[in-house]
Amino acid sequence: VHKPPVEKPPVYKPLYGKPPHPKYPPGSN
Repeated sequence: VHKPPVEKPPVYKPLYGKPPHPKYPPGSN
């Protein structure tokens, strides 16, 4: 059975683990 991780990252957190930059839109850098 597939169980989700206990500590799941916030939804705003990108896959590469960096928070969205205030000056650039997500995925631009």
